[in-house]
Amino acid sequence: AGEEGELVPLVILEHDLFGDRSTDGVFEEIALALADKGIASIAVDFSGCGDSSEDFSANSPFYIDFDVKAARDFAIQNAPVDSEKLGLLGYGFGARMAMDAGALKNSPYTAMSLIAPMVGDPEETMQLIFGSEYDRIVAEAFTEARSSEFVGPDGVSRSISVNWIDDMRLSCPMNNVENIKGSLQVIYATNDEYVPLSVVEALLNGAEASTAEVTSLQVDSDHSFGFDDPDSSVRAQVIEAVAAFFDEAF
Repeated sequence: AGEEGELVPLVILEHDLFGDRSTDGVFEEIALALADKGIASIAVDFSGCGDSSEDFSANSPFYIDFDVKAARDFAIQNAPVDSEKLGLLGYGFGARMAMDAGALKNSPYTAMSLIAPMVGDPEETMQLIFGSEYDRIVAEAFTEARSSEFVGPDGVSRSISVNWIDDMRLSCPMNNVENIKGSLQVIYATNDEYVPLSVVEALLNGAEASTAEVTSLQVDSDHSFGFDDPDSSVRAQVIEAVAAFFDEAF
């Protein structure tokens, strides 16, 4: 991104809970679209995801936040990044983690795009994620085992740790929504099984009390946003909208 000797903005890409830094190739396409606009980006595989060598039991909101900070600092130290122009892009659970960081009073981020913003009440969000398995997972995690097995929508079994549940219960991004500054983009689906429209409405209404310039985009899809289909028109629409948003924001 950018010309030689030029400082460029940086966007950190945060994937969904059971996803990876590629997100079915969508994050690569977004990265290339951003680079064409002179914006650098960096994506991370969180613990137990993608090429991470950690087990998923090491995954928790605290460590996701730690990984995002490490990625940000690595990029600033090793590339010509303008540390005054930092952005976050989060999808699904990654949007929750992005808002946790981007809505802090001392947040260094001035542009944030949230796709399928899973930012609602912690207990309600966990119940949506785990469905009928929720009570069992919580009960088992708070035993000497310190974790519980959960088979995700992709058919993969993962260990959900007690630390993940504890951290999740401390994650309340909507409590700080008024602190968001700069530019905020909210992209949401009409039939998202994990993000009720009431959560999106609360986010947009809460953001009105902030100083951020807020834009939103509703698409006709479920939580997948067509990301698993390279020919999906919704996928293409989201990629284009995200790139245009950060281009305008920076």
